[in-house]
Amino acid sequence: MMALQREFHEVEVKQVGLLGAQPRKLRVDAELLEAPITGFFGNLRIPYKLALLVLPLLFPLFYLLFSLVLEQQADINFVRAEKQGALLLQHTSILIKNISEHRSMSAAVLSGNQELAIPRSQKAEEVNRGFALLEQTLRSEGDPLGLGKRLEALKVRWDTTLALNTNAELYIREHTQLVQQLFALNEQIAAQSNLLLDPTVQVYWLVDSVVYRLPQVMEALSLVQGLGSAALQSKTLSPDQERRLSGLLMALTSRNSQPWEIPSVTASLERSIQNALQASPNLESSLGEQVSSARAITEGAVELARREVLSRRMNLNPTLFYEQLSRPIEAYFALQNASFNQLNSALDERLGHLVNRQVLSLFIVLFALALSLWLILGVLNSILAPLGELSKTAAELGRGNLSSLVRLRSRDELGLVGKTLNQSILTLRSLMEQQEAERQRGLRLQENVRRFLDVATEIAKGDLTRRGEVTEDVLGSVVDAVNFTVEEIAHLLKGVKEAAESVNRSATQVDQLTASIAMGALTQAGEVRQVQEETRQLSQGIRQMAERAGGAAQAAQETLEAAQQGQQAVTQTLSSMSDIRGEMQAIAESVQKLAERSAEIESITRVLEEFASQTNLLALNAAFEAAGAGPAGRRFAVVAEEIRKLAEESARETARVGALVQQVQGEVERVVERVQEGVREVTTGHTVAQTAGSRLEDIARLAAQSAHLAQEISSLAQIQVGAVERVDQAMQKIAQTAQKTNEQSQEGRRSAEGMRILAAQLAGNLARFRLS
Repeated sequence: MMALQREFHEVEVKQVGLLGAQPRKLRVDAELLEAPITGFFGNLRIPYKLALLVLPLLFPLFYLLFSLVLEQQADINFVRAEKQGALLLQHTSILIKNISEHRSMSAAVLSGNQELAIPRSQKAEEVNRGFALLEQTLRSEGDPLGLGKRLEALKVRWDTTLALNTNAELYIREHTQLVQQLFALNEQIAAQSNLLLDPTVQVYWLVDSVVYRLPQVMEALSLVQGLGSAALQSKTLSPDQERRLSGLLMALTSRNSQPWEIPSVTASLERSIQNALQASPNLESSLGEQVSSARAITEGAVELARREVLSRRMNLNPTLFYEQLSRPIEAYFALQNASFNQLNSALDERLGHLVNRQVLSLFIVLFALALSLWLILGVLNSILAPLGELSKTAAELGRGNLSSLVRLRSRDELGLVGKTLNQSILTLRSLMEQQEAERQRGLRLQENVRRFLDVATEIAKGDLTRRGEVTEDVLGSVVDAVNFTVEEIAHLLKGVKEAAESVNRSATQVDQLTASIAMGALTQAGEVRQVQEETRQLSQGIRQMAERAGGAAQAAQETLEAAQQGQQAVTQTLSSMSDIRGEMQAIAESVQKLAERSAEIESITRVLEEFASQTNLLALNAAFEAAGAGPAGRRFAVVAEEIRKLAEESARETARVGALVQQVQGEVERVVERVQEGVREVTTGHTVAQTAGSRLEDIARLAAQSAHLAQEISSLAQIQVGAVERVDQAMQKIAQTAQKTNEQSQEGRRSAEGMRILAAQLAGNLARFRLS
């Protein structure tokens, strides 16, 4: 089976060790470095992703708000167009009134009434001014309704009518046609300015009154005025004039029109005004009274026309008739002005209401925009700021800087990630501090062991004046015990040295005494008294020598005991060194347990990775369920997507923490190796201590030999004392025993010489020790 070919890449990482963060190149599987393919959105930064999430939500809101503002603006433009139409209707109504009055004056003047000639000319000038004002208004407004050409045609017709200076009948007909065209112009203005489309009942009936009803009433009155003035002036009434006048009077006075009757213009006007009053009762004070007054004046004028004109009495002055018919026309014109005023008031009120609503809508739109912007910026800041802080801290952690922590106070998932990262950093920092402390303690212990080994080496060379430095670590008690042991050994060796010198001096004296005994034994025959005296002195000297030999034996015995105690101290030192080695092995075991804890942390990291994977899987399942739920699950799908992204981010961060834990395990393994090296060095010290113990055993053996020789010297001295005493008792046997005494003296001399040689050897052996 062929092995799979895997591609590896070299990656430079920051490895945190005892000496700080050090760069290191690692060979990593290429599959571990490749991020999962997330498509187009994986190449976008988080702000752009959030923008893509927010824009689809904001677009309908902005569209609705924009549509609302546009609709309100359309309503405002609608009302403004109505106001423009109402203004134009006011101007055309004044123009129609002036043309109607000019028609009545012209009919009277053409019939022979010259009293109205000058007012007629003035009225013509008013009509011209009315056309000019209307043209100026259209120019100032930009002619929004396209009335320029039609108004110009009406002006031409007016000029043509003025040029006709024929009979009254033709003049009335031309004026009437011009007025009818102005009526059509009013209807066009009302239709194009949206007045006829106004949704409010009050405005509708007011427009109906000023556009359709009032002009017809005033036109009927104006025709009655013109026809009556002409008939009174000419004192004749033609059948056509009579028919027309009768129909006009019927239209002005009829209340309940039947289908076969002439329609009543006043009844239609009163119905429109009544409907407007029902829609807005506050118009009663301004319009209701004027309608009643105008109707009463109209009834009087109609009765006058019937009595004076229609009955052919023809007794009334035409000028007076003209003035009497002008009163109802002025009353209805005042009613028309009041209606226009109420219409403008209603339009202004509705325009103000619409403008206020638009301002309120704009305020709501601006507030919604500001709130949306605040929410978007708040959400972005609550996501981007923690992510930036996490990225910065992760970068610092990647560079080996453990002094930087994540400064987050949020309680969301990012806050939990930051808290977990801080705990990980603090744990790593604690481990680093512990490792650094252990390293420093290890270095100090190594330095203390090195200095102690130097001192131990000099002590082994014989310099018992050196003392090891007592430190605060585990080696301090060992060094203290060794120092105490060395002091005791030095003290014992000093006593042994003094005892050896004393033995040497005693051996010399013994040598001298034995020499004297030998000489005395040769001359004892002739000098018995002197021998006796010398024997007494010799007895005293031998006693002193025995006492000194006993002291030397006792000192040798004490030296032997001190050497044995030194050997026990060395044994204790070896035990302490063994304890040190055990402590070092325990430290190694603790560091090994630390490595096991690091392995547990690594297992926890794997659990966190599995948790992140399960969270990612749950987020995907939630996204699938939300997709299956349709529109109701879209928001949940967005939340699931965010959870999945957070899970992926947690998995990546957990993998990074796992890499750091592996680095920590590597450092722990190196610490274990160094601790084991310390154990080996302690073992070497243990070997050196064993060597010192063997040398102390040699010293103990020499001390035992010295004690044995001292004991022999003491025994010999005791024998000599007994011999001298027997000499004192058996002086007579001196001669016989002189030779034997001489031989014994020679043997004692040889023994003393041997003791002196042993003492010299002991002194020579002790000379290599340097004592204080």
